[in-house]
Amino acid sequence: MSISALERRVKKIPGVNKFYIGHYGYLKECFYSLNRSVHLLKTPIYVHWLTSYDCNFRCKHCEANAGERKADPLTTEDISRAVRDMGKLGVRTFIVTGGEPLLRKDIFEVMALAKDQGIKKIFLGTNGSLVDQFKDPLRKAGLSRVHVSIDGLEDTNDQFRGMKGAFRKALQALDFFKEIGIKERAVSTLIHSGNIHELEDFKKTLLASSATMWNVQLAVPVGRAKNVSSLYLSAPQFRHLVEFLMKTAKVFNVQPSDTAGFLGRWDAKLRPLPFFCGAGLETCSIMPDGEVLGCHIVYDNAYSAGNIKNTSFRSIWEDNAGRFKQPELGENCRSCDYLHACRGNCWGLRMGDRHCLKEIW
Repeated sequence: MSISALERRVKKIPGVNKFYIGHYGYLKECFYSLNRSVHLLKTPIYVHWLTSYDCNFRCKHCEANAGERKADPLTTEDISRAVRDMGKLGVRTFIVTGGEPLLRKDIFEVMALAKDQGIKKIFLGTNGSLVDQFKDPLRKAGLSRVHVSIDGLEDTNDQFRGMKGAFRKALQALDFFKEIGIKERAVSTLIHSGNIHELEDFKKTLLASSATMWNVQLAVPVGRAKNVSSLYLSAPQFRHLVEFLMKTAKVFNVQPSDTAGFLGRWDAKLRPLPFFCGAGLETCSIMPDGEVLGCHIVYDNAYSAGNIKNTSFRSIWEDNAGRFKQPELGENCRSCDYLHACRGNCWGLRMGDRHCLKEIW
């Protein structure tokens, strides 16, 4: 039984739901702690692979500093060994991103191996600009979902992403993904002070597009976004965004990503399940150089739990990822009424001290 299936069953028990929501983070942490001892479920659930730091765009917010950062890349055999371990561990979702993943020559070979190893869902995160060059292998890739990045209306998006024509290429990519039968076609959008005024018009664009989902992201204080204050929303802007999302959810599948963090009383209205930081518990990232991080937001090798070049992915996951499992909470967190639900919020947001939004929600 999957963790999500178990959660759905628990929520149906009379009188349990309110308690469950109010203690969601704590209960999930307890579950994963128990699970590691008695192996009720196989984990991790999600593995993010950053294929490369290579990218043909220069996005202003890039957490990975793609296009600037260099690494000794994984060989095909390196990542293939890790994928075989994922199959043995029961990983259910393999998320392939970058950089721009279509710049890596063996990307389709690795995704095919993941399918062969029993990984049920393969997600691809792309800027969409290179799709025309890879139509045949994309048709055969068996993707469960694609995430195409679009950060506002045409001029805003192209300027923000550092590439003229990026907006139109992304929409064309969505059309192609619909044509080849990929059912889940998500648009990922970073909302910041430079595009929040376009939300209504951008929503109309998405409703007319081939997108089936809208993943709304907020800037995280890492990578190129770390010191760019204009990327972060003010409290009034944040409230405006939440009101917009609740209204939009009535006509389109829109959800805040993990980068929005714990949203208190808004969580039940905006998410199918409450926020939970699964860093090192149900998710991890494999970096372009093989370092394994519990977090899929903070791409800092200082937090590495090991490298798949010299240690098996299975050993890293089972023995060394524990540093992400117990958040270091300050006094404000420990004395907060919402501690059992929030659990210190997103690990990545805590890196920049932007994790507490209680005064807003």
